[in-house]
This record gives sequence, C-alpha cells and structure tokens, in this order.
Amino acid sequence: MSESKRISVGPKKTIADLEAVTGQRTPFPGQSGQPQQEVDGRSGQNHWTYHYQLESSWDNAPWAVNHDNTDPTSPYYGDKYFDRTGEEQNQALKEAISRVFLEHKKPDKDGPMWLLAWRMYPNKDHPRWKDGFEGCGCNCGCYAPKPGPEPGP
Repeated sequence: MSESKRISVGPKKTIADLEAVTGQRTPFPGQSGQPQQEVDGRSGQNHWTYHYQLESSWDNAPWAVNHDNTDPTSPYYGDKYFDRTGEEQNQALKEAISRVFLEHKKPDKDGPMWLLAWRMYPNKDHPRWKDGFEGCGCNCGCYAPKPGPEPGP
C-alpha cells in the first residue's frame, strides 16, 4: 500500500551553516558557557573553541527500506534520488566511524574516555534537495563508540 504524503528528512544545512556553529570563540549571547579564559596578548585570541548545540534532525531511512517507490501511486515514483539502501549505508557508516574513533581515542581499562555524537544533515546546496524532494532513506544521527564487542578492522 502506497502512502499519499512525502516523509521529510532534515533540516537541510549548508556548509556555511555548520561552520557558523562549530568553531566559535564565545557562546551565543545569553547562552551559558565556560568563563572567558585568558586571551593571548600577542594574537588577541582565546585558546579554546565553543561548539554550539547541533539542531535536531529527522530521517526516514528505516521507512524507506520497505517503501515501494516503483509504484506509480507513490509520491516518490520517478525520484532519481530515492534510496532504499540508506539504512544499510547508515549502519556501515556508524561502524566505520566507531572503528576510526576507537583507533584514535583509545579506551583504557575503565572504558571509553570520550564519546562522539553526530548529526547528518541533507546538504541544502545539493541539487537533490532543490525540487522539493524529501525521500532519501539516508539521514542519520548516532554516537560512538557503540556498546558491545570492539569493531573489527
């Protein structure tokens, strides 16, 4: 059975959007943060970076696996970017990120000292998102390291 409405993914971001929130020297006005640390007298720069909160995201990857986009009554019929393998790709991405993360931020006998969480946003500047296309089956948000046995090479 086909659904009559499109399932959105997003929010859509540009590289500039993400640059604006990941490398700032101070919190947004009115937002809590660490007190100003000593500023380097020669460069006038703080020696720390404030990473703003990443906006929530939503995906449709689990839904897309079972959606029949070859059905002419599907709202995704004819969309060249619809991807029923997005959930599988997300799982592979999660495992790869976890492997690399553990390679560089090694746990000790007490477990991981660091945790990594991420959001994956549709690139607003890509043609895929220009014509109101919303079904991709590929957006993702997750964390590493994942519990369980350490990922293999």
